[in-house]
Amino acid sequence: MKLSLATLSIILFLYVMLSNAMVIGIVRHLMVDFHIFQLVFFQFFLGFLGFVPWLLKHGTSTIKTTRLKLYGLRAVLEFTAFSLSFLAISLIPLPMHTSLLFTMSIFGTVIAIFILRERPTIHTFACIAAGFIGVLIITRPGVQAFSPGMIYALLAAIGFAFCGNVIKLLTRTESSYMIAFYMLLMSSLIAAPFGLYHWVMPEGVHWLWLLLLGVLSYTQQIAIAKALSSLPYTTVIPLNFAQLVFVSVISYIFFAELVDVWTLAGAAIIIAGTLYNAYHTSRITIQPQAIV
Repeated sequence: MKLSLATLSIILFLYVMLSNAMVIGIVRHLMVDFHIFQLVFFQFFLGFLGFVPWLLKHGTSTIKTTRLKLYGLRAVLEFTAFSLSFLAISLIPLPMHTSLLFTMSIFGTVIAIFILRERPTIHTFACIAAGFIGVLIITRPGVQAFSPGMIYALLAAIGFAFCGNVIKLLTRTESSYMIAFYMLLMSSLIAAPFGLYHWVMPEGVHWLWLLLLGVLSYTQQIAIAKALSSLPYTTVIPLNFAQLVFVSVISYIFFAELVDVWTLAGAAIIIAGTLYNAYHTSRITIQPQAIV
């Protein structure tokens, strides 16, 4: 049975959510033996190696661009956001880490107002309020200590939100493959000195985990590019919640961590607010086209 393009795109996006969860689990497992900066470098560099056959086949003419500064900005943001995210993984439960990263959609909405000049509506502010409430429910200030891990996760979400807006700027002139290629190449170059400074030589089974990390990093870039090329934004948003399911299963089986009701409730409110805003934004975008 042949799958429709929309169905295939949904499957690809769910794979991205599963691979994200697997990356989080692998990082949690390997950070016992490796510094966070070295793991960030491995993720970028081994993922970049996957593009070498593509580059050899199509030649350097396919990567010519006039937007190196914007690519460089994205690489700095990606390195910073992933470093903060990996640091948070070492300090807080995996489901809480994933739930707090959901706020990147909220932060991205705010940042888009200033960078992409998108006009806010009452629905935008409702989305922001939902995100704020969701974070309060997850962190419960006054009931539990607001740990550094929570702060790192929220800062990582802000970094990823900036990355998302930069990607939107790049997609105006650049192909998905070029965006993925330059992200992994430049991020590898930035992460290299930090990773080498904290270098520990991998041994035995470490190489298998690191190879899997690189494969996931590379295939994520390809899958997300193909999925988003044919999926509406409003379809993608609710699928993000699947990542919390995958992370919860991995954290329970391998690290004996359970998702608590506060994390689940907070994540649900954040996703609901984002979905609400995306729905109303799509209606505003579509209505003028229908009139014409």
